[in-house]
Amino acid sequence: MPMIDTGIEIFEICRGCTNLRAKRMFPNYSWKLNVTVAQNLAIAVDYLHSQNCIIGDLNCKNILVNSDGTISILDADSFDLTDPQTGAHFKCGAGTEDYLAPELQGRNLRSESSQFTVHTDYFALAIHIFQLLMNNYHPFNCRQITTVKNSSNVNPRLQQIGQGKSPFINRYPDVDIPLGAPMVTEVVPYYIRQNFVQTFNYTEQTVRQCITTRTNARKWAEDLSHLLWECNQPQGLITCGDHQYLRSIGKCGTCCARKRFEVSRQTVHPSGAGSGGRGSDGSSTGTQTAGPTGTVKPPAVTSPAPKTKRSGLLLFYRVNRIVNVLLALAFAVLVIHEGILGDSMQGAELGMMLTMGTLFAGGTLRMEYFRIKKLDHSRCPI
Repeated sequence: MPMIDTGIEIFEICRGCTNLRAKRMFPNYSWKLNVTVAQNLAIAVDYLHSQNCIIGDLNCKNILVNSDGTISILDADSFDLTDPQTGAHFKCGAGTEDYLAPELQGRNLRSESSQFTVHTDYFALAIHIFQLLMNNYHPFNCRQITTVKNSSNVNPRLQQIGQGKSPFINRYPDVDIPLGAPMVTEVVPYYIRQNFVQTFNYTEQTVRQCITTRTNARKWAEDLSHLLWECNQPQGLITCGDHQYLRSIGKCGTCCARKRFEVSRQTVHPSGAGSGGRGSDGSSTGTQTAGPTGTVKPPAVTSPAPKTKRSGLLLFYRVNRIVNVLLALAFAVLVIHEGILGDSMQGAELGMMLTMGTLFAGGTLRMEYFRIKKLDHSRCPI
């Protein structure tokens, strides 16, 4: 068996060859490479099925892309095989949940009741093709548009797979595609969309009936061959900044997605404060609220409380303070005058007592004012 050490993992192509090694391998990267890799993957899966090999654990770590766009599938010792002569079954007992078909989600894969088939491979294949063509978005990625209390420890994406909730395929009142994700209608032509619908359009109740209707590898290879032919036509791919889109689509899905993201971010957080970030899968991590139709509502703006009129007690206290000052000054003059004349010290003592009594009454009134208003005396408004 030849050693494979020159390829890069398929998710690097899904991401658009953004890391250094991928850029060196594909310096002239374009979206056409994604279509080529998707077609070659479908051809490889179809060939293995023709040789009675079930891949089973078809995850992104087990698929390498070579410099010419061909692919290599690793971990062949985990294939699900049946000896045609003896009937001995060598079961696949491992799987990556993000690529597992719904009938295998949450089950013990080592059990004989959990059967890998060509149809489970078709489900994983469709997810890889979706990620290659749709900017690395998983078809069951979603964001909540209504407030939901979920105490389950299960990954929401796996719940969506089990329930058949793909917001890229159907519309739902509680979930939508991630902010920043393009719509399928903005990226791929009708015949590719139909293959996605045929594979991902099911519910918990209909999943068993829909297993055998999934798009097979050969059909994918044929349709992707036609898509590659479209890309190779003169002006088949239109360059738009750092990305491309199909001329037959008529609009750039990436730009449309970016505009929706900016509008949503401004609507939810007009000032930019407290806005959520984005997860590695494109889903928004910010808190949002939405109405019955799923439209995002801006947070309620609280207006400052109107200023209340100053109470009569506060006005009375101010007048009392002024009177206290005036009385203190008057009695101070009287004390000095009586002290100089030396005739009526008893009157001076009486004046001092009246002054102290007035000041004490003013202080008591001040404390009563704050008790009524329930204010901190350090925040006195006067």
